[in-house]
Amino acid sequence: MTRPGTTPSASVLQAPSQSFNTLDIKAKEVRPSALLRSGPRNSGEPYFGKLGLHRFDDPGCTYGTCYLGFDLSTALAETLLHDVSAVDGQFVVERTRFNARWIVRFDDVPGQVLKLADMTGASLLKAGGDAALSAIWPYDIPQRWSQQIHAHPYDFDGIYYVSRRLNTKRAVVLFDKPATLRKLGQAHYTPLPKVRGAEQARKALGIVLAP
Repeated sequence: MTRPGTTPSASVLQAPSQSFNTLDIKAKEVRPSALLRSGPRNSGEPYFGKLGLHRFDDPGCTYGTCYLGFDLSTALAETLLHDVSAVDGQFVVERTRFNARWIVRFDDVPGQVLKLADMTGASLLKAGGDAALSAIWPYDIPQRWSQQIHAHPYDFDGIYYVSRRLNTKRAVVLFDKPATLRKLGQAHYTPLPKVRGAEQARKALGIVLAP
């Protein structure tokens, strides 16, 4: 509903304002052990990519980013199913591709928590954004948000945001900063088929394994 004398307009996500670094952005504190990552390898984690190809990557490729979820379904939806479309309610994935993935978890470091820029709810709204931050494509505008958050005086470790593929879930992207790395404990790797709840997550997401 609009006020008399006004007309509705489409919401178009804008780049962060010039005063973004002065905004009091809400920080979401997260323990590293609450996160998990779906990756293609069993070493070298956390892996910080610098390709500039993903939603919150640095377009200048000067700092790396590492994407994680809070549960197995989100981690798989955002990686294994990232560029796959459902057909008749199912995602057909090659069994070898499914079995080749690793799930990575990190130990906590005593006294350390990750401090993430909360880009959800009222915090996102007050920062000048909206739900398009997690959904819009191409990624040039979200990447400019990433740059501004990375440079914010609060020195955030990353971003807490709404998962695009599972919009009732939350996801995290971490920045490749020395202080962030010191907050991540030892990495532990488990083959996806051996992860507790893997079969339930596969069925819930409608993943069908092809021979």
